[in-house]
Amino acid sequence: MGARICTSNSRRGAILVLAVFMLVILVGIAAFVIDLGYLCVVRTQAQAIADAAALAGARGLTISAAQVLINAQNCANLNLANNQRVTLLSADVVLGTWNTTTRSFSASGGAAANTTNAVQVTVNLTAARNNPVNLFFASVFGMNSANITASAIAGVKRWDLVVDQDVSPSMAANISDAVTAHKVLLADFNQYSPTSDFGVVEHSGWPSTWASLQPVGPNFSTLNTTVGNIQDCSNSTTSAYNVYGGTVSSIAPTTQTMRCSSTDLSTGIQQALNMLTDPAYTSTIPLETSRAILISSDGQSVADPHGKHPSPTYNDAQLDRLAQAAATAAWAQGISVFVVFYYHGSATQADINLLQSLIRGQGTFTLVSDPTKLPASFNQLFMNNLKYELYQ
Repeated sequence: MGARICTSNSRRGAILVLAVFMLVILVGIAAFVIDLGYLCVVRTQAQAIADAAALAGARGLTISAAQVLINAQNCANLNLANNQRVTLLSADVVLGTWNTTTRSFSASGGAAANTTNAVQVTVNLTAARNNPVNLFFASVFGMNSANITASAIAGVKRWDLVVDQDVSPSMAANISDAVTAHKVLLADFNQYSPTSDFGVVEHSGWPSTWASLQPVGPNFSTLNTTVGNIQDCSNSTTSAYNVYGGTVSSIAPTTQTMRCSSTDLSTGIQQALNMLTDPAYTSTIPLETSRAILISSDGQSVADPHGKHPSPTYNDAQLDRLAQAAATAAWAQGISVFVVFYYHGSATQADINLLQSLIRGQGTFTLVSDPTKLPASFNQLFMNNLKYELYQ
């Protein structure tokens, strides 16, 4: 008796059920792979836009809150996420304060607004905004769209600064304008980067510490008074004078201006470098802190028998090389060197060349020929050289 041959008709129903089952699985996999992949792409787009808008907004911090919003909105609107222009509402751009120590953001409001140094931008692609991310295969399972939000915080990068002021006799005519300029610079720090440390040294042929490095915000009043007391070295006594306005015996010698002698730029740079590399200071600052020395002078070094490096042992050229070596030593420690040069009638191209040769790192050179323009120049230097960064 022959074997019975089965036909495929008896299996068609089972194969159909299996095929439908496998199709559902394939659609599910497609939904997972394609839709999830697309969500990742849009998420990356949204984060990139939030980062860019936060950085753009931060550049308005030195102008006004309105400018922060305008910058952020304009930047966001230039970009696409989920194939659509991104629109930021005013609620998406929040001004606040970034604490570099705790790495936390606090929204500003009322009296706290004057400490604003950061901006938080949030990109919303949500159903509530009528712009969710539409899904493809996931709609089979009733999931037609998904919400995505991305936030970024950007602000003024912390710069700790030591101003190195030339107080030699040639600065006497311009010292009051320099003092006003330093106070403008200090006020800029207080408004836009109050957590930064600010210090002042001075030099003629000798250096001295005028104001130790200290956070600007809580010490602004004291720093402002101290900076306002800067005078040229002709005001010194036989050996020194009190920078705080009291008697010479009431303060430590390190806070006094030594006797007058001609400019030795290297001494001021080295004094500032010592402050910015002191372990008591460096052990307490956030790792991302940038450090800088701002030299404020009206010319190159001049050998003087009463200086720290007295003539005839040292001549002018040797003192200039010492200054360049000190600037190089500063940059070896990651400390940038900025220079503001007061150009006056007796200054020469050699003066300009020497001061320019002291620039290091991210530093810049500013030449001012009108002493009354010094305050505006210091303000512009601050505004132009603010460094912005993404915090998170």
